Amino acid sequence: MSVIAITNGTLAILIAVVLADLFLIYFITGYARRNRATKQEAVDETKAPKGGTISRRDFQRRALLSSVMLFGAEFGLGTIAFLWPNLKGGFGSKINAGPLGDIKAQIAETGYVYVGAGRSAP
Repeated sequence: MSVIAITNGTLAILIAVVLADLFLIYFITGYARRNRATKQEAVDETKAPKGGTISRRDFQRRALLSSVMLFGAEFGLGTIAFLWPNLKGGFGSKINAGPLGDIKAQIAETGYVYVGAGRSAP
């Protein structure tokens, strides 16, 4: 039985790809719907189709929506990546400070304990 391990980077990439796909699907379906409506109006009024042009207001609305969605995706993924614990080493993981006797001896000698792996001094 094989087990697939998903790392933080893989999960972030997966989420980004899914969000980008959802955005593209939404954008393309909106464009196709608008194009279809334009062609239907042209057929109903017996006019030539406008070539799929959109008004300035619609363009600005789509640009604003796109930028807000992109910012939200970047901010959300950045927040998730920042809050995800890194348990491989360093901050947020368990470290080996050494035997208790050595720690007590160092406290008695210097007044504090420095553990290089933890990069901290209480």
